[in-house]
This record gives sequence, structure tokens and C-alpha cells, in this order.
Amino acid sequence: MKQIKPVQGIDAIFTAPPSKAYTLRCLFIAALASGKSVLKNALAADDQLIAAKALSQFGAKAQFNGRDFIVEGSGGELSAPVDAVFTANSGVTTRFLLPLAGLARGNSTIDGDMRMRQRPIKELVDSLSELGAEIKTPQGSSLPVQVFGKTLLGGKTRVSGSESSQFLSALLVCAPYMEKGLEVKVEGLRSKPYIDITIDCMNEFGVRVENRKYGEFIVRNGRYGGREFEIEGDYSSASYFFAAAAILGGKVLVRNLRPDSVQGDRHFLAILEKMGCSVQRGKDFVQAERQGRLNSIDVDMGDFPDLVPTLAVVCAFAGGKSKITNISHLAAKESNRIESVAKNLQKCGVEVEYGADYLQILGGNPRGARIITYNDHRIAMAFSVMGLAAAGMMIDDEKAVAKSYPDFFNELSKSCRKKNIAFIGYRGSGKSTAGKLVCQKLGMEFVDLDAEIMKMDGRPIPRIFAQSGEAFFRELEKKAVARFADQEGLCIACGGGVVEDVANIDSLKRNSIVVLLDAKPKTLYSRIKGDPNRPELTDKKGIEEVEHMLAKRKKAYESAADFVVSGEGSIGECAALVLEALGGGRAK
Repeated sequence: MKQIKPVQGIDAIFTAPPSKAYTLRCLFIAALASGKSVLKNALAADDQLIAAKALSQFGAKAQFNGRDFIVEGSGGELSAPVDAVFTANSGVTTRFLLPLAGLARGNSTIDGDMRMRQRPIKELVDSLSELGAEIKTPQGSSLPVQVFGKTLLGGKTRVSGSESSQFLSALLVCAPYMEKGLEVKVEGLRSKPYIDITIDCMNEFGVRVENRKYGEFIVRNGRYGGREFEIEGDYSSASYFFAAAAILGGKVLVRNLRPDSVQGDRHFLAILEKMGCSVQRGKDFVQAERQGRLNSIDVDMGDFPDLVPTLAVVCAFAGGKSKITNISHLAAKESNRIESVAKNLQKCGVEVEYGADYLQILGGNPRGARIITYNDHRIAMAFSVMGLAAAGMMIDDEKAVAKSYPDFFNELSKSCRKKNIAFIGYRGSGKSTAGKLVCQKLGMEFVDLDAEIMKMDGRPIPRIFAQSGEAFFRELEKKAVARFADQEGLCIACGGGVVEDVANIDSLKRNSIVVLLDAKPKTLYSRIKGDPNRPELTDKKGIEEVEHMLAKRKKAYESAADFVVSGEGSIGECAALVLEALGGGRAK
């Protein structure tokens, strides 16, 4: 059980995790493709790991290296595994595997957990049967299913999109490998933006989809080609942080978001604007802010089902009565989300009316309660955000967030106001020069840790290194970090090696936005060559040492940073980029 600590107001920077929907679709496409694919900055939550394991069982090697998924594609030549494929409660994995199994050699059995056995697949099974696939469902219209290989030939079919758009996406993703291609007519399609994501992924891997106003889709027989593909940030996950700004009043900036994304859940920002928030969009970030009243809203969420729990908790704090409609398909999600949301809101003292297709919420002053998540990640995350403003919130089975956002609670902890800005990066990147300018603009106090270390010891840094060694210097550095980390109103310029001790980063991140100033080795060397105050760190000389140390510290720099700013330009340009990333002012 997770206790959520309330906060007063918010002024924070978050980073959106990689997109769940893009990562899953690209895993399946890369598995079918010819050659190797690298899905860069991919999400490795439970659903993605379940999908990768299942695809590997069919003969496509999919491995996560800590940052990227490396997929050795099958070229469409898949083989059914001997053992049953277990998909837990992953709807996308289950539904996408059904047509894929029909393309593979041999017969496959696909099964899931108790909840997945309750979730609908009949519409998809019926459509696949029309396309030639032989599928047995011993339990009627649910898992487990047996799929006979090499029976999915393609052609013409119909599918309903009223229960889930995943039925259509599953057909589209596998369509290029159907002998006859695919012509599918769709009725009652909801969650259209997820179809846009599917089509975008297919296009990126070389397959064109003809979309006739979302009523009919045509895919010709063809092949995907393996490639490198960068996974963009997830607007669904970012919605929780934007909701925090709306609920608490204040400002939230979320990095790693494409302003031109086809993800439908960016529509949450338009909803918040109607409720009284202001939204600012940058090149790779979005900022939401509320200063005045939070207004109620009446909104159709048929195309944005994953936002409903988040929106519902925002509505619980709005003035007046809000109504969320066209949401009957939420009953077939990881939990029956209409009931899950309504019952938990009622526990928090919120007046709620609900039916098969709507939620009606009277805003007020919710209280904390013990939240039953029903093993639903979106229930756990939405009510955790609510707990920032409702004291006493306890989240039962908080591990449910691992399905889509394993690092959610670590990221949510940034809701607490942070008082400082810490600059990290290699020597010569601009930490002191640009840092001072940022400090002046924000009316903060500037601290240079190297200067403070020299005051503490009474010797210049090169002499400390020469006489006492690097280990002694690092201990002094740790003491200096600890001294300033918990103070307020500081811009702290750190030494280039501060990231080599994780204790330093833990100290800084408790109360600081950590900014990495990044520049190329050639640029850095041109700035520091001939400077007698910079000790040699290795037996390498000149730019070779710079390249070596940058490579050594690269992972530590990137994992420590809340955001990265280019240090290639002038001092003024670098400072301006930092201020832009902070949203024009101190942002935590």
C-alpha cells in the first residue's frame, strides 16, 4: 500500500515516459519486418515485456538493453511455440497475437489471466474467421483460444470498433502479410486516435494504409522493413502531471512531448483549457497552469478512454457538476473503469452518478481514502494525483502502475517544490558562465562548488589532485554538495565529475532541478585548453581525454538530468535555452 503525501500548490518539471502505444505497435511491426530494428528510448513496462516475450516465442528475437528494444525481425516467417503463450492482462498483446498466430507455421494456444479471459475478443475472432483463420474458443467467446497456423489469407471483412479499437489495429498491423491483403469495413469506431498511431507506425516501417474516413481501411500485400525508430513521449502518462496543476493550482511543465503528435490523449490539454487552465507548447515540452477557478465540464470521451480516470479526479475539484459521456467501452478495460472510478470517488466523499455510458461528478473538497485499484494502472495513477490535494490517500496494490509506467511514483515525487537549480556537465560546458546569467535573470544566488571546495581546503584544485589525490577531492566535493543541496534559492554549478558518486545526485535531486549542459568534445576542448586550473584526469592528452571522460560519464549525466540543454552556443544563447526549458522562470 502506498501513502500519498499532500502538497501545497505545484511548480514542477516532469519527464513523460516513452509512449506505451507506440512501443507496443512497433514491437509487433518490427517482429514481422525483415532485418533488425532498434526501438530507441522505448518503454519497458509490463505490457511491453509481455509482448516481447510472446513475440520471441514465435521466433522474432526481441530484447531490451536498458534503453532500447532490439528486435531481429522474422520477415513474416514465424513459427508457433510448443507451449501456450500467456499474455496476462495485456489487451494489445492478446489481440495482436491472434492474427499473427494465423500467419505463423503451426498451431498456437493463447491465454491470459482471469481479467483478460473476461475481456472481449469475439468481434476480432469473427473477423479473422471471415479472412480464413481457423480459431477454436473452447470457453465460448473468450480466452483461451487455439489458432491454426497459415490459415489467415486475408480479403474482405467487417469489424466493430465499439468495444475496442484494438480489434482493428490488430488486423491492420498483420495485414501486409496476408496473401490477399485486407479490406475492412468498420462500424461504431471509438478511440480513433489509436488507429492513427497504428497507421503512423505502419507508415514508418514502409507500409501504406488507405483510410476512408475511418469507415473502411485497405492494406495491400507487402512487407515491413527493419529500421531505427525513436519512441516519442506518452501524452496519456503526462496527463497525470497536467491534472496535478489543475487540481492543486500552479504550474507543471512536462518534457519529452511532441507538439505535432497524433496521440489523441493530448486532447486532455484542450479539456483543461476549457476548465480554466492555460497551456503553453514548446518544441519538446508542454506546460499547463491554473491560477483562477477550476470550471466543470460536459465532454464526450469516446475517443479518449484512457483519460477518463484522470479527468474524473480533476472534475472532483471543479466548481459545479461535470458530465463525462460516451464511455461504455471503459467497462472492458483492465477493470470496469466506470465502476472503479465511481466507487473510489464515492469513498473520497465525492457525489457521483454513473451509468453504462456516463459519469456525472459534483465537484467539491474530496478527502483521502483507501483506494482499491482493481489491479488497474490508470486507477492507481489517477487517484495518486488526487492524493496530492486530498490528505490521507492510500493506494492499494500500487504495483499496478508497472503495467504502463513503472517509474510513476518516483516521477510523482517531483510534485514537492524544489528550491534550487543544479548545473551538471563536463568542464567548459557553461555551468559557471551561463549558470550565473540564469541566476541573475531569476534573482537567485550563485554557488560554484569548485570555488567552495577551494575555500574549504585552502588549495587550488590542481594542487588538491596532485598532493592528495582524486579520492580526497571527491570527498570534499560530497561535503560541499551536502552543504548546499538543502538550501533554497540557489543556482549550483557542479564539478564535471559530481555525477560519479550517486550520493551527490541523490542529494541534489531532493531539492534541485538538475540541468545538463551538453556540448561536443571539440567545443569543450577549445574552451578549456590552456586553463591551468583544470587538473588532468587521465594519462590521455588534449581532446582525447575529453572524449574518453565524456563517454565514461555519458550514462550518469543523462540519468541524473531533469532536462538537457545545448551548451554549444554563446553564454547568452545557452542561458536563454535553460530559461525556455524552465518555462520562463524557476519551475520546481
